[in-house]
Amino acid sequence: MVLAARRVDRLEALAQDLERSGRRALAVACDVTRDGDVERAVAAARAAFGRLDVVVANAGFGVVGPVERLTLDDYRRQFETNVFGVLRTVRAALPELKRTTGRLAIVGSVSGHVATPGSSPIRAARWARAGQT
Repeated sequence: MVLAARRVDRLEALAQDLERSGRRALAVACDVTRDGDVERAVAAARAAFGRLDVVVANAGFGVVGPVERLTLDDYRRQFETNVFGVLRTVRAALPELKRTTGRLAIVGSVSGHVATPGSSPIRAARWARAGQT
């Protein structure tokens, strides 16, 4: 199993727990907002395990606040992770998943279906993510 995220210390602790339970695990630093990181994670997975069987696109966070106080950069950060991060993951993993007839899971939330006050960046990003499935 390959674990990919920004916080390598947490990933390594989880990988150690998985290995103690008898599973192989590899922690890979990956920031879905940086071009090339997901491709490097896919390459590391293939090098360590020979193939990809399942890829889960789960990166996300929420920017909240009244729209008049939020900046365009708040929206950009939100979309960079929650929308473009998923797209980077799909584009990096899809060729290998096609080769192995593997599966891709895109994790969303109810935020992609229900609007609430003060949460327009996360709602807009989640609605965009829902359209990627």
